[in-house]
Amino acid sequence: MLSRIVSHNLGRPTTYTASQIGKRFSSIISVHRETKEDNTNIPFEFNSENKKRAEEIIKKYPPQYKKSACMPLLDLGQRQLGFTSISVMNYVAKLLDMPPMRVYEVATFYTMYNRHPMGKYNIQVCTTTPCQLCGSDGIMKAIKDELQIKPGQTTPDKLFTLQEVECLGACVNAPMIAINDDYHEDLTPEATVALLKQLKEGKELTEVGPVLNKRKSCEPFSGQKVLLESPPTSPSAPVGGKSSKGYLKPKVSPSAPVGRRSSRGYLSPSAPVGRRSSRGYLSPSAPVGRRSSRGYLSPSAPVGRRSSRGYLSPSAPVGRRSSRGYLSPSAPVGDTFTLYSTPSTIMLV
Repeated sequence: MLSRIVSHNLGRPTTYTASQIGKRFSSIISVHRETKEDNTNIPFEFNSENKKRAEEIIKKYPPQYKKSACMPLLDLGQRQLGFTSISVMNYVAKLLDMPPMRVYEVATFYTMYNRHPMGKYNIQVCTTTPCQLCGSDGIMKAIKDELQIKPGQTTPDKLFTLQEVECLGACVNAPMIAINDDYHEDLTPEATVALLKQLKEGKELTEVGPVLNKRKSCEPFSGQKVLLESPPTSPSAPVGGKSSKGYLKPKVSPSAPVGRRSSRGYLSPSAPVGRRSSRGYLSPSAPVGRRSSRGYLSPSAPVGRRSSRGYLSPSAPVGRRSSRGYLSPSAPVGDTFTLYSTPSTIMLV
């Protein structure tokens, strides 16, 4: 509409009133204005129950990062007071040793924090594309006609607050609304009005999800189409036992000790616990923890002794090596020698 007005009057300076341009109501407040219900002079403090909850929340974070608890504590304060007032934000800032401005930034950024007093029932109507295609406009009109309020407003009796929100993540059950923390899905205008009348009469909504028992959760209206058979089971298989392919394996050796498996993945009852050779098979006769350079266990080799070639040398003295890299038992400790090009000449250095 605005583009048509501008194109029609192009070249002529014209002013337009708000009634000429469609106005969209919003309940989002990005700035603070002192009011009777929301001002810095109103004290706020967690009650005894919420203080315990706040302590548990803060314990989840390291002491130097306890400011990470800002969001859950703001939500806790909102649930106690009914909305996120300036007093709630200042209290959370003091509790977490944060500058108040940091808390203001969080509270004004996320739409989950209600910045003005709310009714007892916060009705959030999703009008994103999937819900709109399934009739969310009719749901919004039915609510506005029944409560005589627009999005962002609260009924005079402080019972209902209406909000228009973006996707709530239940597109498969569109159209839907959220009343406080509960979802009501697969709605029609008539079913929506019935929910509101029930709340007006003081009756709590005991059923959530799809209305009128249209379907269970998000299953197709015509019933379940896949996974109709019972999952494969085996009477002889132990509870929770699964093979490598993900199915229960009935042929399990009952004599095998619990939790014992060979390198091939099958239970081996006779194999000693925790002993494996380099080939991956259990070797009962091999000494514990002893392996040669070739990867085979050598029972007769002394513990921890290896020559430069990688083979164990039992007779070599500990820690003695010549310049050629071989162990020299008879060489004096600390002396080295150099072999020159003349075979018959040996000079000690």
